[in-house]
Amino acid sequence: MKLELQATDWQELLGIEDSWSTFKHKLQDIEARYVPVKSALLGKLKPMWMSHKAMKAVKHRDKVYRKYKDNTHPACKKADRLASAAVKKSR
Repeated sequence: MKLELQATDWQELLGIEDSWSTFKHKLQDIEARYVPVKSALLGKLKPMWMSHKAMKAVKHRDKVYRKYKDNTHPACKKADRLASAAVKKSR
């Protein structure tokens, strides 16, 4: 960026009327080419206090529920109980 800004002939590029807009567009163009863009995470993956084991248990509970779609199913009850215990232990 620095080399390209130094290589620019500013006397020729900048006029009296639109010097600020020309400078701004030139700088934004250089910034778009050389500054990498990092995508922001939309949400955190897990809370800081939650352990890996607890997170795995919660994901398993969600997977079992998606399979059976019934909270009263024995597999759902067991997965919910294990996930709750893991979250409590993690806290």
